Amino acid sequence: HRGGGEVGEEAIEPRCITTRIVPLSGMADTKRSDDREPGQIRAMEIKLDPLNNADGSTTFKFGRTETMAGVYGPREAKIHQRSSEESIVTVHIAASRGDRDAGRANEAFLRQTLEAVVMRDRNPLCAIEVSCQTMLDEGSALAANVNSAIMALVSAAVPLRAVAAGVACAVMPDGAIIVDPSKSEEVEAQAVLTFVFEGPAETPAPKRKLIAVESTGCVSEEQLEAAMEACAAAVEHVINFSRMGVEQQVQKRQKIHSS
Repeated sequence: HRGGGEVGEEAIEPRCITTRIVPLSGMADTKRSDDREPGQIRAMEIKLDPLNNADGSTTFKFGRTETMAGVYGPREAKIHQRSSEESIVTVHIAASRGDRDAGRANEAFLRQTLEAVVMRDRNPLCAIEVSCQTMLDEGSALAANVNSAIMALVSAAVPLRAVAAGVACAVMPDGAIIVDPSKSEEVEAQAVLTFVFEGPAETPAPKRKLIAVESTGCVSEEQLEAAMEACAAAVEHVINFSRMGVEQQVQKRQKIHSS
């Protein structure tokens, strides 16, 4: 437990990532307001252990979209919550003003996602509490919350079945698929989908295991398949970037222990 520790200042240098995705009709000519290619993710940034009262915490950014997650536990669960076979995972996402229904739906989605990756049988009778907050929503906020929560679990040394990551995409009115949509693109979109895939990063996109998907709006079966393929390709870069965060954290702790 790191209560009372220093506030972390380590961050990974942002970088912009482009991924190749299979185009639908009209996609090659798609122009985005920020001049990105259809398959281009905004610069990502990770900051480790920003909270000094959590067992693990992370901030994650897609461009200006910023989320923060803190993990508390594993620790003894309340009597009415306890399971003798596995730990329980609870999730709280600070709701935006006037958007409580969406907040509850996102909490349920994130809880189910984390339950799929946490090795819950390692900590029976315990609770793992995950608290998330969207600091700024400029698009793809749910995917950013997934990534900050999973990295916070890693920071808290919670055993995971596999590292996973989330990527969002939007189906535009002309049928184009764009990865990591901005807020204005989400408003314009016919549908927005958030996919969570399991690592490792080197797994070929067609064989990458899908853990969860959340969608708003309507899409055809062809569009759903294209969106899933686009995000499966893009998530490799998010997992690699997150891995850099883990390595940086290990190096930081080794320096602290050796000093």
